[in-house]
Amino acid sequence: MKLASWFAVVTCAACQSGAHSQSPDAAATHDGGNGDGSANPIDAPTSSTSRAVLFGGLVADGANAVDNGETWSWNGATWQLLSTTGTPSARRGVGFTAMGDEVYLFGGIVDDTLLRDEFSFVGSAWQPLTGTAPSARIAEVATLGANVVLFGGDTVSSVLQDTWMWNGTSWTQMSIASPPDARAGQAMAALDDKLVMFGGCDTSTGRSDDTWTWDGAGWTEMVPAVSPSPRCLSAVATLGTKVVLFGGTDPTYAPLGDTWTWDGGNWEQVPGAGPPARSGARMVEVGGTLLLFGGSDATGLLGDTWTFDGAIWTQLDVTGPSPRDSFGFAALP
Repeated sequence: MKLASWFAVVTCAACQSGAHSQSPDAAATHDGGNGDGSANPIDAPTSSTSRAVLFGGLVADGANAVDNGETWSWNGATWQLLSTTGTPSARRGVGFTAMGDEVYLFGGIVDDTLLRDEFSFVGSAWQPLTGTAPSARIAEVATLGANVVLFGGDTVSSVLQDTWMWNGTSWTQMSIASPPDARAGQAMAALDDKLVMFGGCDTSTGRSDDTWTWDGAGWTEMVPAVSPSPRCLSAVATLGTKVVLFGGTDPTYAPLGDTWTWDGGNWEQVPGAGPPARSGARMVEVGGTLLLFGGSDATGLLGDTWTFDGAIWTQLDVTGPSPRDSFGFAALP
């Protein structure tokens, strides 16, 4: 696949752009607080995670973009390429989340073939799972309590509107009277006993700016006074008492570089500078700090590593995975 055409396939039918290989920027620190170095109030989290696992994504191979099948680990200080067994085929656009001490992987796409297979990852071993899964798609999933939640997704030709839950053994399609509009590339993260979903790519407006919560039985649309602008392909993770959202791509396909927090009822933009604008990055909480990696901007794929402590963004001077987009990223104990 040529780099100029990768984005239309990797993310959602409503999102199209281009990318080229790019090296990480030099190390930098940015104030994400109140402009004077003080932090916006995010309660210090009690963390149960100590490492992150990254899988796959789309990487550059000369003038071409190719699917990747590497598994990487972050231990809080350094990246390590893992030697694994039972590794899934190379792919991008996977549903990827942690449940306890395991990582769960669903679906994705390789070249132009959609997938619906499932894997768990423990230690250094990937294990294929059996059972009836949702239809093949580029997927977004998140963990809420003892369940993995999937909403919508992308089949390249269309976006979906279905809601599924996986209890660690089997999938159940939920019957929803008034679901959110069909979308893909939305941001989803758990906060307390609810799943928060923001934005995404759809087939009507191209980008969404609505906020929904899922309580395990139904979706509720929230009506905050202020919201991030319409976008999809944002990085999102929970830090303490708030969900943190970074970047994405707007309706003109321009990458975004703003940081927002959700406290359960309202969105608030975090003042100050952060990482360069991008979409398709992923973010997880490790040891009480958010870890952001990769993505792409208007000039290419990115391979930089950043942390956010609730007030300050810091770029780390580390060697890690090659620049990539649309990979899986999850945090483990």
